[in-house]
Amino acid sequence: MKQKHIKTKFQIEEFAEVFLAGEFAIIYHQLSEEFQLEVPFTDFLHMSEEFNEGVEKYSLETLLSISSSVQQYIWIDSKERKGISLFVEENGTIVGLELQLIEQQANICKTSRTYRMPINQEWFVLWGGTNALLNYHYLIISQRYAYDLVIHRDESTYKEYGDELEDYYAFNQKVVAPAEGKVVSVVDGLKDNPIGDVDTEHPAGNYVIIDHGNSEYSLLAHFKQGSILVKEGDLVYEGKWIGSCGNSGNSTEPHIHFQVMNGHNLFTSESLQIQFKNGMEPIRGDYVIPTFS
Repeated sequence: MKQKHIKTKFQIEEFAEVFLAGEFAIIYHQLSEEFQLEVPFTDFLHMSEEFNEGVEKYSLETLLSISSSVQQYIWIDSKERKGISLFVEENGTIVGLELQLIEQQANICKTSRTYRMPINQEWFVLWGGTNALLNYHYLIISQRYAYDLVIHRDESTYKEYGDELEDYYAFNQKVVAPAEGKVVSVVDGLKDNPIGDVDTEHPAGNYVIIDHGNSEYSLLAHFKQGSILVKEGDLVYEGKWIGSCGNSGNSTEPHIHFQVMNGHNLFTSESLQIQFKNGMEPIRGDYVIPTFS
């Protein structure tokens, strides 16, 4: 009698279908040994079954390379209430899995005007989106819709070993005004952190805040020390070069932090969802290019 073949491995692209079908033993078999030691199968089974309740379908939201050997997949259910984040090695081994309920916002406050990204070449959205899986800022009201931008080439943000600031493609690149306005706050002079260090006492590092009218203020943060080209009271036009990307403040690698908020105080104001000129809604894993008026 011919024995029935039992599937013991699946392609990662099939994960959502396998998970929704309740084939949890197959998934567990593909988890790393370290993961299995931390989470017994009975616990994994229980939380997975519970998480699937009420879900009709999961769709792949984004896919990005975390390193040369690890990729992250994020699936969101059709009701946008649940999300799954998966970290996978080249051989298909799952080294990280997160099941997360997505916080629903009844009233999303968007900007009244449109903006461009504060860039003049292609950059990569390291963090950005409307849930905590896509955007680690999301749970902080003052930063909820912020973007962290880096330059990403050949599945990496740096050349060589990434030990020096100059190894990072984003370091010393131009940062431009996202819209016309008046500069209302500038902090410069803080040192750029060596790789591995952060300055938690000055979270934004060197930064510029621009008043765009209608109670909308953009914050651009983590500038390179001494690179800011504007001062308080200056009028800037969209696309004006205002400084260079650095690694000051609470920053682990050179990047641009960009957000729009309803006040000029970066700690007490509320973040607004940015409306972009071309109608784009970039999220984690997207490449973005400049848009012009």
